[in-house]
Amino acid sequence: MFSSRLQLLLFLILALYLAAGCGGVAGEPPGSVTFKQEIPLDAIGDLTITTEDKSASATFAQDIFKAGTEVRLTNIFPTLSNVGLPEGRNALSAVEFTLVKEGDETVVDDVPPPDGGGDSGEDGADGTGEGDGTEGAGEGTGEGATESVPDDIGGSITLEMTLSLTSKWPADSTVLLYRWSSGVEEWQDSGITATISTDGRKASAVISRFGRYAVMSALPEELPPPAPGSLTLVAATKTAVILSWQSSSYAEFAGFNLYKGTDPTGSFSKLNSEPLTETEYRDAPVDIGGFYYYLTLINTGGLEGDPGPALAVEVKGTDYYGAFGDYGAPDNLLGEIRDIAILPLSHEILVADSSRCHIVVYSPLGEFKTYIGGRGDGGLDFRTPSGIGISPDGKTVYIADTDKDRIVILDHELAFLETFGGTGSGEGFMENPSDVAVRYDGVVFVTDTRNNRVQYFTPRGTYLGEFGTQGDQEAILSAPDYIVATPDGSFYVSDSGNARVVKFSAALEFESEVSLGEMGYIPPLETPEGLALDSEGKLFIADGGRNRILVAGSSGEYSYLFGSFGNEHGEFGESGPQGLAFDSITGLLYAADPSNNRVQIFQP
Repeated sequence: MFSSRLQLLLFLILALYLAAGCGGVAGEPPGSVTFKQEIPLDAIGDLTITTEDKSASATFAQDIFKAGTEVRLTNIFPTLSNVGLPEGRNALSAVEFTLVKEGDETVVDDVPPPDGGGDSGEDGADGTGEGDGTEGAGEGTGEGATESVPDDIGGSITLEMTLSLTSKWPADSTVLLYRWSSGVEEWQDSGITATISTDGRKASAVISRFGRYAVMSALPEELPPPAPGSLTLVAATKTAVILSWQSSSYAEFAGFNLYKGTDPTGSFSKLNSEPLTETEYRDAPVDIGGFYYYLTLINTGGLEGDPGPALAVEVKGTDYYGAFGDYGAPDNLLGEIRDIAILPLSHEILVADSSRCHIVVYSPLGEFKTYIGGRGDGGLDFRTPSGIGISPDGKTVYIADTDKDRIVILDHELAFLETFGGTGSGEGFMENPSDVAVRYDGVVFVTDTRNNRVQYFTPRGTYLGEFGTQGDQEAILSAPDYIVATPDGSFYVSDSGNARVVKFSAALEFESEVSLGEMGYIPPLETPEGLALDSEGKLFIADGGRNRILVAGSSGEYSYLFGSFGNEHGEFGESGPQGLAFDSITGLLYAADPSNNRVQIFQP
């Protein structure tokens, strides 16, 4: 039994010995190749040796070694441990270029000589630099060394190494090559530059000393950061183009650069002098026309990454015109306003001040004239005046008194006539009515918000019908808020519970949802509020949740937007814009800014 096992063991050893001798030298490390210079050759070209696994190659002049010299190139990457790696780095490739035999004299077997025992080398401390040490011959001749081993190749060798799939260096960049120092048992910067190939898969460097070499992964600050995501357009007017973006999750993030141009293929200029750390930028003032913006990311090492997608912005010319209600005499001051309307006969401006329970009347120039109503239980007293509707002939004014669940009717001189409605969910009753619109034929439409419907009445309040609670799902309303009538008798409704604006035909059937077209880089509606139409049929939508006003064409296609959060000109407070009114005579758009207690005026 014992004899059979011994014979088997000897057979396996013999087989391994024979296998090791194929394609190289017996006992040669796997993945390596040995070159032996048999006779001196004239320098008529270079030779290249490649490891058996094709992971590395060495290229050198034919006459660099004398006859009988043997050198070995070995891929040592698979056998590397974590010992001696620079902090924060991992090896991406590692090779050993070894002097096996110089002429007829063996200098070293498969193990590289120890480093670091000698005095300072020419290019590095403790014999670890690229130059020779002043004691011995560069590597391993200091205290504890047992023999002097020359490591100078006597010429230049070009190493090319295949990087691991987890390479963290970008293509076509330069990196520092590391060299193993056995004296201190760590990888140290060799001072040699390696070049990453254009495909990012290989690294090449020129060495003049034998030893072990490695390409290490990059630290975050050494890598250009990734391209940031898309910009988002907040506003685009002559007053300001406001852009926002998401903060990067890049680990070594230092800031952003923002660029602007007029041609997507032309030159761009940087808008900021210092890296931007906020995620919003106001470019003001700007001209009317088309512009392009893109963003880049900067890391803590100061490296700038590739640009993100370019954003096309069309500035249409909407501009801030003025404001009233937040300055002047006490009578001129407004509270939390909900809606605005313009009397066609006198051209006076009506503002529903819901927090002060009255309607404020202003001249066409925004000068205070008088109050209508106040707190109380009388016919002309309000609890929460909200939406205002005016008949096309200008002779009748309708006011939604939200918390009293009723509609108050005034004549053209703003004198009280009567009310209709009452709390409930039956026909003609309502809960928290928000707005009123009057069709060309005098029929009055009321958004009955808590009952999720629109009811319509005769000019004096007799119930006629309702819509928004029946039909296909797309026709079902949720907390309808504002409403506006078109000249042909159709209606737009702010379906705030469903975050959309819908259109009903003159026959009161669901027609479409205002999709605003393919807005792409613009966030969708969040809280649609006030609505207004200009004389050309453009639709203005107050998006209270995003502090902006969107403009759509007569077919519902998105055109442009303006407004942002704040209290400066063209900005809206926390509640965003609410009620809107368009003056067809002056071409001005009025917007309720309740959180800033004012009415803002724009030239759209």
